[in-house]
Amino acid sequence: MVIVIWSEHSVKSHWVRAEAAYALGKHKLLPILVDQSEPPLQFLQIQTIDFRCWDRTSNHHAFQQLAGALAKRLEASAASTAQPRSLSHTLAAFSADAVEHPAKGRLEAWIVAVGLRFPETVVEKEYQAYFCQKTFIIAQFAMLLAAATYVVYGAADMAMESGEVLSTRFRFMVALPLMATFFALSFRPFARRHSQAFIMALASWERHAPTSMSI
Repeated sequence: MVIVIWSEHSVKSHWVRAEAAYALGKHKLLPILVDQSEPPLQFLQIQTIDFRCWDRTSNHHAFQQLAGALAKRLEASAASTAQPRSLSHTLAAFSADAVEHPAKGRLEAWIVAVGLRFPETVVEKEYQAYFCQKTFIIAQFAMLLAAATYVVYGAADMAMESGEVLSTRFRFMVALPLMATFFALSFRPFARRHSQAFIMALASWERHAPTSMSI
């Protein structure tokens, strides 16, 4: 069993959430709450033992509830292992996926072995969500920086009267409005939901923008 203690600090910890998600995926999660904080969204529907009024004794109802839940889970686990399945049935259960998709199984094992993926899908999804969130913030900063750059270079062209009319028009009539549109759309839920595609579209635009400016 994995006892997860939700508190003001633990709910903000990426790794605590990842460990809790791992335990949830293994059906071994037993959460308790020690302050007024709210568990993360994916754990709201999980029954949580209230330890906010615990008096630090084993006679308190919260401690008794935790002990009872642990005993029930451990008894159920012991009962399930007391009647082992036949060897052929066990081998069939473990190797069903590998027999059905041998190439896929070898590929996934190789990807895990070289460190390109996590062994557990639940932990990998938590890491991906964390990575996308941090990357998205960097992408939003890059949009602001790019917009400021377009403004500065456009103003410099006009101030120096360099004759680069096409590039100046491109910056103020195409590049700047498009970058502002990207930045505004980045605050929409669908942009965060499809953050990788959104950032790829931004990167593709940034890559081809200089070519368009040199027309």
